[in-house]
Amino acid sequence: MKLLNELIGQYMNVSIMQMTRSAGKYSTMSYLINAAAAGNLTLGITASGSGGVRLDSQDPSVRPRYWMPKGMLATVPAQLFDEADAGLEILRMTNYPTALGYILICRIAEPGYVTVAGPIAASYRKAVCEEMAELGAGLILIDSSLSGRGAVYADTSDASIICTGAVVSPFIDKAVRETAHMAMMYTLPQLADEDAASIIQKEHEHGRILVLRKYMGVAENAGPAYDVEKLYLKSSIGGVKYLDSVMDSKVRYIFFPGVFTPGIVRDISMYNLSQFTFVVNDPTDIMMDSESWAELSMRGMKVEVLRNINVAAITMNPYAPGGYSFDPAEFRERLVRAIPRIPVIDVREAEQNDNQIQA
Repeated sequence: MKLLNELIGQYMNVSIMQMTRSAGKYSTMSYLINAAAAGNLTLGITASGSGGVRLDSQDPSVRPRYWMPKGMLATVPAQLFDEADAGLEILRMTNYPTALGYILICRIAEPGYVTVAGPIAASYRKAVCEEMAELGAGLILIDSSLSGRGAVYADTSDASIICTGAVVSPFIDKAVRETAHMAMMYTLPQLADEDAASIIQKEHEHGRILVLRKYMGVAENAGPAYDVEKLYLKSSIGGVKYLDSVMDSKVRYIFFPGVFTPGIVRDISMYNLSQFTFVVNDPTDIMMDSESWAELSMRGMKVEVLRNINVAAITMNPYAPGGYSFDPAEFRERLVRAIPRIPVIDVREAEQNDNQIQA
């Protein structure tokens, strides 16, 4: 129950994401469900969409199904209610839509397999989590519909669990490096400059880049203040060279409201790049692999976020569907060295240890 203990009392809504398909998300979710049942904790299980699987597939076997014990809560699409092996008690009929009908919030009356899905829209996802908490869930797990950085939803999650494994790369060094990079991205520093953060929150508009320049007309003891220039560019593509041309020594921050890619940074001169800090909404907006990040950081790139993401734990699956595997002890040791401040848990080993204790 080590992984569950890392979550209880600290977080309420936890996103479970995986670096790529088959990195161990299903095993992690199943382990947490079983551990909660052993500890008499009521879990709420939902998903962003269908957990990455087409709900409208004609083959029921490909839909995301979890074995759930009596007393747990789950969100189920109306058209898949009768497909559940478990006995379900409908607690609430919502108006949160999916491809297969509105979401039902159910209590497991008899244990069995359940197809779990949830709303795509962030506002609905947040609302369904609040409703499950009202109905008695002590912890809510959100099965993320995507793989990679965009799989965590900072607007509804208190924390995330990153599922990684040998499937990320057949080379253990790269698998560890990419996992460490993902963890680092999630925990990027939040913008500490309160004046700048307040201005960005107030002034930013969808699709508008904000350039914050230090305002020199303010009294020295009045604290920092900024002039704000809004760049009316529909996208950063093709506009970055223009951005580089308007840079000056007063620029302190540049806020990008959308996806932040290596191409945005590469067209800015090294001198200008070292003078300011990029700001983005949250880490899910940043689309850079570890090599690009290292290259641009060497050139002077600095990035902060308005809101970062707590990483509660990292789970590992040393076996890949392709038939190759890593030594579990070596894989875990390397992950621990690369990511020292975040617990790294081998779910299979943890499950075996829990079974031995119960025996």
